[in-house]
Amino acid sequence: MTIAAGFKCSDGIVLCADSEVGTDFEKHQESKIFTGVGIGNRMVVVTGAGWFDFIKMTADKIIHRTAHLDTVSDVEEIIEKTILEVFRNHIRYYPTHPKPDFSLIIAIRSETGILELLRTSETAITRVDKNQACTGSGEILANYLFHILSRSQSPLIFDEDHKLNPLSAVETSVLAAYILHQVKQHTTGCGQSSEIIIIPKQGDVRWIDRLNLQAMEFYLPAVIKVAQQCLLSCSNREMTAEQFEKHIKTFTATLTNLRQSYVNHLNLFRL
Repeated sequence: MTIAAGFKCSDGIVLCADSEVGTDFEKHQESKIFTGVGIGNRMVVVTGAGWFDFIKMTADKIIHRTAHLDTVSDVEEIIEKTILEVFRNHIRYYPTHPKPDFSLIIAIRSETGILELLRTSETAITRVDKNQACTGSGEILANYLFHILSRSQSPLIFDEDHKLNPLSAVETSVLAAYILHQVKQHTTGCGQSSEIIIIPKQGDVRWIDRLNLQAMEFYLPAVIKVAQQCLLSCSNREMTAEQFEKHIKTFTATLTNLRQSYVNHLNLFRL
């Protein structure tokens, strides 16, 4: 199995996945994010969970067939036809049981910079109305972590139009790194290196480099642990105001040191 996810942001879309591909006899590492660049600003990026060969075959077909298309509706139509074709011509006649199973998360960018996030489940295709879509064996945990950690879920944070303010793509990539790390730690079938890609409204996609991902996976759990301790102290009625103020100062200093260690870690290995 695997974990794959897509996040809608204020300035783009973030897709992420683990890179473990397994069979009944072995497992290895391979990319599960497939990018297709069309004419001009057009782009389709696909990731997914399930049988890897079927994910890759379907992604290749979708990317090839949508390279010349512009509107999101036209791309959706091709995706639907391709999914049905794979199920009718390949999965239907698969010689043994269980039959292959997979689901996809697809980011679409039109020539004018319109972004859309799609999710497939068997032969169904839907647009993602919420800020995220997750699929795979770690789906439940990933959805839960996004819900409690994303500030876009807070009713206290608004933009100028008084709408919920979603995270930026860079902020979301950090959140995605932590979610992938936790899912790999606690879910069977998810593992190896994480992959995260940012699809902006205009311009080239941006891959979060492996060194940065490894550093985030090392330091982010420590940051969360410190934040948990601070949260508990806020609810401790036996703690005096002076003790709480001291605790906040320690909390701030610890976070500052962790962030500096993270920066130093990256700078050291990039020399």
